[in-house]
Amino acid sequence: MTHLTPHTHEWFKALESVNPTQAAMSAMLIELAGRTDICSVCGDDPAKDYKIVGVKLGGNVDATIRLCEGQ
Repeated sequence: MTHLTPHTHEWFKALESVNPTQAAMSAMLIELAGRTDICSVCGDDPAKDYKIVGVKLGGNVDATIRLCEGQ
């Protein structure tokens, strides 16, 4: 199985295919912050990368997300 690094072009493409709303929200947060190392959900920093167990972004690609401690 493979996984994608959150907030990369490939990650956004895969996320848009299964959850376009979340992809748009994450993209907006990144644009507002001016950087990609923020939480995928709220835009806070610091944030770490996580693999979401049991969720796929299509095919054999494990879902990933970047989360802050508050999420």
